[in-house]
Amino acid sequence: GYGNGSVCRLLQKHNIEIRPKNTYDVDLTYFDHIDTIDKAYVVGLYFADGSTRTYRIGVALQEKDKPILEEIARQMKYTGPLYYLPAKNERSSIQYDFSVGRKELVEAITRLGAGRNKTWALRFPFEHLSSDLYGPFLAGFTMGDGSVNNHGWSMTSNYDFVQDVISILPCGITGVYQRYKDRPLRESSHALMVNRQAEYKKLYPFLYGYSCAFFQYDRKYKA
Repeated sequence: GYGNGSVCRLLQKHNIEIRPKNTYDVDLTYFDHIDTIDKAYVVGLYFADGSTRTYRIGVALQEKDKPILEEIARQMKYTGPLYYLPAKNERSSIQYDFSVGRKELVEAITRLGAGRNKTWALRFPFEHLSSDLYGPFLAGFTMGDGSVNNHGWSMTSNYDFVQDVISILPCGITGVYQRYKDRPLRESSHALMVNRQAEYKKLYPFLYGYSCAFFQYDRKYKA
């Protein structure tokens, strides 16, 4: 017969997801109500960089951002490990993955709008956030799929999500740029940019003008 390890390797080789064993503790209600700054930040990060599978949710970040994952684990009362992901090639970086196999968390994150195949379907979760949490959510999203520097701010997502974000910004924008002109509008990434100093000064407090446990680790907050 075949041992469990051999079976697992065979399933992984053919990209067949393995139903996880509930070995570790975690707060299964964490995403049920997004009612704090820290939760809004985590959801924003998940919208940008998270992955959702049948039985598992996860966020993978570069090794230097591992403290963010450790803080998420602490807040979610997760007792399991972060998973080490070696660099795939010379141009890629070592990563760590916060990956939890719980059906309840998959269902909760899907209700928020970040379920499987979210790339082109993603929309801003207006109905799940009070307006005072829009900024923290966008700060988390920026950590995952945005950029902040002395010249301004930018983020990348699908067309509809970008338009949603424009509707909540407290400032004017520099522009929106479709990344792949040869693709249909809603099947291409779009970059939203705020590069004028006067407008960026209005935006910065919206993104970072409050206390958040993650800012001490967020490289883009420190930029």
